[in-house]
Amino acid sequence: MVAVAVNMRGVHTVGNVNEAKKLELRRLSQLLAVMGVRNSELEDLHAGMIPSSKTGDYSDVKVVTPYGEIAWSDLSRISEKEMRSLMLSVERKLEAALLTYESLDANERNAILNFIQSQRSYDRPNFTEAD
Repeated sequence: MVAVAVNMRGVHTVGNVNEAKKLELRRLSQLLAVMGVRNSELEDLHAGMIPSSKTGDYSDVKVVTPYGEIAWSDLSRISEKEMRSLMLSVERKLEAALLTYESLDANERNAILNFIQSQRSYDRPNFTEAD
């Protein structure tokens, strides 16, 4: 049995997992990130204008409301309704991606994982056991 530790940055295996399985799981996580998260309602929340900041840390950015100003660092960028909708969307998409993955044979799985890996446009986070 492999013990698993969970923290705010992600899930880290504590026990032994062979390198081939680590690679498969890494590639599967990329598939899930694209199919379950990136192509979800997150895209709608990501759309729109992004404020500019002269300082670079957004300490000079504020939102003006009828009830006063809100510093950018204090502003919630997603409502409870949007968060619920996002989480349900991600859950549905992850389920669909996992069901599709399970229905594939080994060659089809490898082909789709290779494709997803080739389409990534961001860096993979570097988690360590100490995180």
